[in-house]
Amino acid sequence: MNQGRSPGPAHPAPVRGQVHGLRLLVGLCGAPLAWVAQMSLSEPLSAQACYPASRPLASPALTSAHALLWAISAVCLLAGCASALVAWRAWRGTRHEATSNWRNAVHRGSGRTRFLALLGVMSSAMFVAAILFSTLGAALIDACGSTR
Repeated sequence: MNQGRSPGPAHPAPVRGQVHGLRLLVGLCGAPLAWVAQMSLSEPLSAQACYPASRPLASPALTSAHALLWAISAVCLLAGCASALVAWRAWRGTRHEATSNWRNAVHRGSGRTRFLALLGVMSSAMFVAAILFSTLGAALIDACGSTR
């Protein structure tokens, strides 16, 4: 039945099946979600520890607040780094995927898996840096506002 017919053009993303969509999703969203988790957990904890009522406290009401902030930062940093690793491995796994000009990328989807993996690498790097800067802020500022 297929005699005399060519099989057609190759798919623009031939290695799309080598990188599972869930890996791309983790690579894209893991580090941003880790940063959101760090902000969502750390900020209310430090605010409540130092300002539980109408007046600020000189020392935190929760004595283990600093240790909890360090633990939250460490877990979020590990999650962000794991997300970066997943994105990096996905990007390396698609290194043989066809790259072409932007018209082919827009109209045919060539290189889309590689693009998403690279976007995950870049966003993971930015959000890991954001987690590190937030951790640095917690390290340099004593509980309830005095600087070290």
